[in-house]
Amino acid sequence: MKLINILTLACAIATASASEDCWAKALGFKCCDEENPQVYYTDESGDWSVEFKGDSGEWCGIIKSKEPVVEPTSTIVEDPVVEPTPIEEPAKTTEPVSDSTPSPILSDSTPSPIRDISSKELIKEMNFGWSLGNTLDAECTSWLNYEKDQTASETCWGNVKTHEGIFKTLIENKFNVFRIPTTWTGHFGDAPDYKIDEKWMKRVHEIVDYAYKNGAFVILNIHHEKWNHAFSETLDTAKATLEKIWGQIAEEFKDYDEHLIFEGLNEPRKNDTPVEWNGGDQEGWDAVNEMNALFIKVIRKSGGNNPKRHLMIPPYAASCTENSFNNFIFPEDDDKVIAAVHAYSPYNFALNNGDGAVDTFDSAGKNELDWNINLMKKRFVDQGIPMILGEYGAMNRDNEEERAKWAEYYMEKVTALGIPQVWWDNGIFEGEGERFGIIDRTSLKIMYPDIVASLQKGRGLEVNVVNAYEEECWSKALGYECCSKDNTRVVVSDDSGKWGVENGQWCGINKSKDKCWSLEYGYKCCSHCKVLLKDDYGKWGEMNGQWCGIDPAKC
Repeated sequence: MKLINILTLACAIATASASEDCWAKALGFKCCDEENPQVYYTDESGDWSVEFKGDSGEWCGIIKSKEPVVEPTSTIVEDPVVEPTPIEEPAKTTEPVSDSTPSPILSDSTPSPIRDISSKELIKEMNFGWSLGNTLDAECTSWLNYEKDQTASETCWGNVKTHEGIFKTLIENKFNVFRIPTTWTGHFGDAPDYKIDEKWMKRVHEIVDYAYKNGAFVILNIHHEKWNHAFSETLDTAKATLEKIWGQIAEEFKDYDEHLIFEGLNEPRKNDTPVEWNGGDQEGWDAVNEMNALFIKVIRKSGGNNPKRHLMIPPYAASCTENSFNNFIFPEDDDKVIAAVHAYSPYNFALNNGDGAVDTFDSAGKNELDWNINLMKKRFVDQGIPMILGEYGAMNRDNEEERAKWAEYYMEKVTALGIPQVWWDNGIFEGEGERFGIIDRTSLKIMYPDIVASLQKGRGLEVNVVNAYEEECWSKALGYECCSKDNTRVVVSDDSGKWGVENGQWCGINKSKDKCWSLEYGYKCCSHCKVLLKDDYGKWGEMNGQWCGIDPAKC
């Protein structure tokens, strides 16, 4: 849909003034041709409408001589009249809007002051967190053409395009930390600059803002990389790449305050070796410690708020093992560094997907979990080192009650130690793989409310699970009412659903009211049932020289 986003419109308004008869020209838009165009949006410059042509629409300014004489309503904007001649077959709209939650609010790019507080103080403000797994971290370079569309990898592992409603729903449920795992491989150029693709950086920035601008903490990292494995023979290349990649990320977000945290590495280890997951060896420990030290140096020497930026660094593989902990070098002269540890414990209950897996959280499982928590306590808490449990979770085995018991127990234990947790959600609920999904990212339904309630209770918070999912009005979860009338014209479509406009405000179109399927493609539904054409989208007729969709409910 080639409809100019309201954000674009607002930017133009902020930088220009209207002085011509067609005041919209000064803002880069035309004035409306129709006599009484419907008002879709009003600001200090004037009234705005949309001129539809086929399957697209463009903003246009309403000059005073053409303003409607009646209060605008949500009636369908009629297509411009054309001669009754043969027309092109309707084409499906595929281009997404730039923001999956329509909003007239212009992003604030003003630098935010950063508080000069220690990481130990910072993590006290955290409840619990959620990871946007299998999304920006998805890596499909073996088959996906990154050059054609740098942002296509966001959905190449099967998750939907990320939208702000996901974060808003989770924030309502007391999540206030969001980890954004991001794989940069495939999105940057060759040595020596390793230039990050601008479109990819823009999309990462956009998703960070979904959480950050709603007052939450955000952890941004580098995730499934192919260049930072912990081997001495590749260490120089890894360090050169790390320095350039993190230098660019630091510059991009230099004006963000303490709510944005950088995590330098994700589970750095000696891949495909016997010591990959058992705590490492000297070569692996040394490589991880060197990369951690370089990461801190790169961020601290960058500009803006980054000298005071809170940073997360992992031990070898981020593993909760004695070997990885005992050989982890943590800086003593920087009070804004946090240890990053992952612990899916007890293993057979939480992570194991093969032989030995269990679906009950029993006494043996509690003993294993207690052992791991005590290991974290001795290495970090007792030594005054702030720590975040950056990944944890228990996969679905159709055992919500047991997982809820486990979640409350785990949360109570780490809360007593002052350790925030971040749930790994990969968007998967069923099947043979790892099933860590907790929220349906399309409907915004909290799939396991008992688990979320247990997290709240274990953290000592009031238990109140807010399930924003509503069958009839899905857009309420995103802050918008649903359209009140049938056959509201589809102005834009995105991963959340279809959007219309009523009284100058965006509204979500319910499936129950989305009766005229062809409106999405810029065509009215026919008042008759005479079929002239049938294609993959439906049956088409003709009305007043225009294609129209045949309503299957009536025909």
